[in-house]
Amino acid sequence: MTHKQQNCVPHKEQNKNKFAQRERETFAINHLAFTHSVEYGKQKGDFVVDGKYTIEVGGQGKTTKQIANVPNAYILADDIEFPIGNKLPLWILGFLY
Repeated sequence: MTHKQQNCVPHKEQNKNKFAQRERETFAINHLAFTHSVEYGKQKGDFVVDGKYTIEVGGQGKTTKQIANVPNAYILADDIEFPIGNKLPLWILGFLY
């Protein structure tokens, strides 16, 4: 691999991660909006559901840093199987359909 090709790898990984994040958020909003009112988070979180619940969407390593001290705040995380505290698996939204 040339030096120029090596410099492109991080850029491609960043684009891949951004695309994965968009897919997660699209999945979440499509499933939540089917039966709930969903708005984009104005100050904290990605979404606000029913004007009450703040939702942050991310991967397995997503922390509560972005929703710290926010009441009724939850993380919908990809690549986890079981809920841990306020961190819920993203796949659980499939039950809303």
